[in-house]
Amino acid sequence: MTQHFEDRDRNSNLPESSKDSYLEVERERYVDYPDFSYNSWKYYVPHAWPTERTTWEDLYLMPDDPLYRGGSIWLTVDAVRRSLDELKLGWGIVGESEEDPEKLQFAMEDFAEYQKRLEQTEKLGFYLDDNNNLDVPVADFSKEELLGWVAVFLKAKGVEMPILRAAPLSDFEGSNQHACEIEKAKEIREEFRRGLGEGEIHSDE
Repeated sequence: MTQHFEDRDRNSNLPESSKDSYLEVERERYVDYPDFSYNSWKYYVPHAWPTERTTWEDLYLMPDDPLYRGGSIWLTVDAVRRSLDELKLGWGIVGESEEDPEKLQFAMEDFAEYQKRLEQTEKLGFYLDDNNNLDVPVADFSKEELLGWVAVFLKAKGVEMPILRAAPLSDFEGSNQHACEIEKAKEIREEFRRGLGEGEIHSDE
């Protein structure tokens, strides 16, 4: 993925002091990566969808086998048929009268990058890099279409007839970097809430 995409999502919103300590632990928690000898897979989509269609999404994948104890795959599907107007809007450029030169440059760079990725993706039908980032030659996709692209990913890995089943987040806790970040963020929120509650009790006294 492009660097700004990586920075936006994969570094999460954790305090800097918390990242180094838990990232070392999480690497030990999902050392065993799933192979692709399984036909049945369970998945979890970690983000809420405010609209029926989106331009990118993360998804966790794990063999749907009760005996499986390894890690999960963190797959990112990215629609690369992006328009310049869409990318400008993403940088907060609403109209020509509000175009900031620096933001416009970023939008143009994004557009050029997506054009390269689209050209590559159209030649192959899709493009999968070594970090499980899947570029697809469409403008956006629905949840149903997302699962279709997940099936494409699994077939590219050698799964002939992939079967997909939705599963809860609890099935994936600690199984990949992104899931660990969500888990840690929840812990931080709970600590913050407990701190607020203790403060309220203390203030009443």
